[in-house]
Amino acid sequence: MSVFRLCRSPVVACHRVPLKEVSKYGVIRPGRWVSRIVAMVNSLIEKPAADQAPSDMVLTGRYVLTPEIFDALEDTAPGSGGEIQLTDALSLLCKDTRRGAPVYACLFEGKPYHVGDPVGLLTASIELALARDDLKEHLAERLSDILKRGL
Repeated sequence: MSVFRLCRSPVVACHRVPLKEVSKYGVIRPGRWVSRIVAMVNSLIEKPAADQAPSDMVLTGRYVLTPEIFDALEDTAPGSGGEIQLTDALSLLCKDTRRGAPVYACLFEGKPYHVGDPVGLLTASIELALARDDLKEHLAERLSDILKRGL
């Protein structure tokens, strides 16, 4: 939110991953760096192959958007998976600044969770539950029981 307040433009959170993992994410092509953690975005690609990825900077699924995104979504053809991708609409905003202001990326400095696949969702749920004092003991016992049974 602090980046949005400064830029008054759409902001996407991103983090770096090994290139072999970029095909699981939307990937940004950063442009000019505004600060150590903020860059203008030249374009975005949804789930590219590693050899076609413009960078190792992937979307974390956290966005601050402006109303112009709705017009961009209307003008976006179905892409990856035959679906209209938010990533493609954001890339359209990057290319056509008449639609609004530039798009910025902010490097996320926490631990990202990839909940777009079952293992990632389960891992995030378990880690976050184990971090809670009211859940960790009971969940740890249940997990231990499950592992002992070999399930």
